[in-house]
Amino acid sequence: MLRITELRLPLDHPGDALRAAIVARLRIADADLAAFTVFRRGYDARKKAAIVFVYTIDCDVADEAAVLERHAGDPHVRPAPDTGYRPIDPGGLTRLAGGAGGAGRGARRGSSRAWARASRSRVVAPRG
Repeated sequence: MLRITELRLPLDHPGDALRAAIVARLRIADADLAAFTVFRRGYDARKKAAIVFVYTIDCDVADEAAVLERHAGDPHVRPAPDTGYRPIDPGGLTRLAGGAGGAGRGARRGSSRAWARASRSRVVAPRG
């Protein structure tokens, strides 16, 4: 999966112009673009006469390694980061409560049952 940033299109572009812009930016055939998703869409309104959409696109292409090699110097074509959710194991974590007021006081006394159950050890760090 590749991530394309700073893909600019006019405000009134047709729907199929996005796919054409991706194919043109990557310099690949239309058939080589398997799928794409819009990660982010923003506006660039610095020029009031020419307001544009600015897209960040995640896309699947046929030969990802060749496309990355061809765009080695382009900072706007990179591998997409892994944004999948990975739960953490809270067993090894230490809960830290700052100060003795508010949440810190409750943590010190143990009045917050859910927080106390989830933590194996608690540390109260004094402020000041």
